[in-house]
Amino acid sequence: MRVEGVDLESAQGFVLLEPGIHLVKVESGKEGKSKAGERKVDFLAVVMDGTQAGGNITLSFSLQPQALWKLRQFRDACGIEASNGTGFDTDDFVDRQVKIATSQKTFTNDTGKSETRTQIDDFMAAA
Repeated sequence: MRVEGVDLESAQGFVLLEPGIHLVKVESGKEGKSKAGERKVDFLAVVMDGTQAGGNITLSFSLQPQALWKLRQFRDACGIEASNGTGFDTDDFVDRQVKIATSQKTFTNDTGKSETRTQIDDFMAAA
């Protein structure tokens, strides 16, 4: 059976962003566990500019006390008010736009293969 009206060539999934500054829009967020079993929160974001507009990226943040500074930096760049130590709601991030500074990081994955991924180096307010 032939399926019509679907342009697979322009479909975007998760993308490897070019190093630089990119505007992204947060689509969703959820709490989970890292491979090591540590608490984390992941935000799905859509790239809003450049050649990879429409592509998806994941912004992952550890919830370990020594790593919370990065999540605070992201929250501040999104323009979300502080919660005075009472936690936060991932829904507050949805539909927020933020600029991210990216580079690329190459590492060896679990199967021993070399893999390159987008690394988020900094967050900035979109406006």
